[in-house]
Amino acid sequence: MRPAASPEGQRLAAPGNHPISLGDLRADKPVARRLEGHRDTVNGIAFSRDGTMLASAGRDHAVRLWDIASPSIDEQLP
Repeated sequence: MRPAASPEGQRLAAPGNHPISLGDLRADKPVARRLEGHRDTVNGIAFSRDGTMLASAGRDHAVRLWDIASPSIDEQLP
């Protein structure tokens, strides 16, 4: 489980047990938000090329897409 940096280097996301920690490097906030939705350990994360979306895959067999501008909004893929 490795952290992922956004392409522009402004955000850092770290997987782990359930919530994903999303840091804002511009504001010097190690944990700006926690993205909740997985029911088990998050195994992998990746930012989109433009840095606006974050994809996560978990041990709960769910893949989620997160809108970084509104992290409370996510979509679970079937």
